[in-house]
Amino acid sequence: MPFPQPFLDALVERNPIEEVVGQYVTLTRKGSNLFGLCPFHSEKTGSFSVAPEKGIYYCFGCHKGGGVINFIMEIESLSYPDAVRFLAKRAGLEVPEDEEYRAQYKRTERLYALCKDAARWFRKQLLADAGREARDYIVKRGLSTQTVNRFGLGFSPNEWSALMDAMQKQGRIWENEAQTDTDSEAGIALLETGCAAGERLDELARFLLSLELQEALRQLSAEQRKILTLLFLDDLKPTEVAGRLGCTVRNVTKHRLKALDKMRQLLAH
Repeated sequence: MPFPQPFLDALVERNPIEEVVGQYVTLTRKGSNLFGLCPFHSEKTGSFSVAPEKGIYYCFGCHKGGGVINFIMEIESLSYPDAVRFLAKRAGLEVPEDEEYRAQYKRTERLYALCKDAARWFRKQLLADAGREARDYIVKRGLSTQTVNRFGLGFSPNEWSALMDAMQKQGRIWENEAQTDTDSEAGIALLETGCAAGERLDELARFLLSLELQEALRQLSAEQRKILTLLFLDDLKPTEVAGRLGCTVRNVTKHRLKALDKMRQLLAH
């Protein structure tokens, strides 16, 4: 859907390009513009420029450029609408959406909540007595305890209702709509899917326990795995990751982009 121009104008104004770019690139002022190492290609001399007064960025090396929305699309690998929503959330702006999209977006968010709840529970089962055989299998595959903890491997007991029963006890999921806990994102999502609970939980369990992702992660460098962990599991900003690892923001962004690209290639096969 097209966004109203007044909203887009406010979005750009509330997200100064130098501040947004500065979260990913270390910038140095030279005159009226700012310069740094390009986050989109490897270089030793900074050819990446930001013009705050014009609200644009441009790299004289790879020739990528545009406004703040374009930058987020590139650096975060987002579509135009999702980049707009990303910046709106950053600025505390409400995105004008049509009702159909609102319903779809809320449903997606609830499904994400369901996945998070289920992942936590499956991980807990792996550490319980019932998960001993699964732990032995993980050891046989050569996965370290650190890897299991970092990437959330779990175990699903051979009982189709185990997850449902456990979440019911926690007040997270109820059996019918009349009993729905309206404060539970996971519970609402499950009720709205229209799928049998057992089928959905079995499918989710297979996904969460999939070792293909673990195999792909093992093929990344130690530094790439560490950066992805801090960015996506610990939910740190690139500047925070750089500070914790004692490196530049550009280095964090470079390894992030290379790691994600390699992951896509490995998982595609």
